[in-house]
Amino acid sequence: MGMFIPMDMVSEMVIEMTATERTNDEVRMNFSYLSTAMEVTSPMMTFKVDSETDIATLSGFDREMAEVVNAFVGQTMSIVFGTDGSVKSISGVEVDHTFNPTIAMVQSQFGEDGMRQMFEQAFNIYPSQEVRVGDSWNNNANVVVQGMNTSIQTTYTLTSITGNVAAIDMITTMTITGADATMTGEMSGEATGKIELDINTGMIISSNQEGGVSGTLQAGGMSVEMEMITRTTMALER
Repeated sequence: MGMFIPMDMVSEMVIEMTATERTNDEVRMNFSYLSTAMEVTSPMMTFKVDSETDIATLSGFDREMAEVVNAFVGQTMSIVFGTDGSVKSISGVEVDHTFNPTIAMVQSQFGEDGMRQMFEQAFNIYPSQEVRVGDSWNNNANVVVQGMNTSIQTTYTLTSITGNVAAIDMITTMTITGADATMTGEMSGEATGKIELDINTGMIISSNQEGGVSGTLQAGGMSVEMEMITRTTMALER
């Protein structure tokens, strides 16, 4: 038996970044959640939650999801980055484990695995050698999120330099497969986006990316055809 499930998911986070320690090989930073929001639209569920919304005004499923998202506000992660932007370690986010697949999906976006994937994509962007306008370079990452192996290959191209700001185009291909025998199948897709980078500090000024993955997964004797569309934006405020 098979079914098709389209899903559109948008998540927003305001995170405070503080550099706490630096050596020749790595940088340790604290990331604190100031606010979070998520909107999911699909035939199976539709909800929109925002940590700025008073939970007392919500009820039912929206309230349950809001409580999950709000649990992350005020938590601080400690992340160690390599000089190439790769994530060496991440710790500090506590998640209450659940057997509810919907809640687990939301938690995965804000928990350690989801954050590792997000920060790998956001900061593991630097070339291993000097580049000029028009040059391209590649970075790869492999993470496990919510029991799924995610392989990410990204090609970056330096398109222009204006003053101290570098403009970079990125194209990301993703392949998602089950991490164990409880889920099999594969989803794959592509996302494109742009980055503005401060050349002096190496910090991202802004970035945006949009794309999606689609494919078929098998679990519990059921085959599910899925399509997930994602949109991600990031902006640095000092």
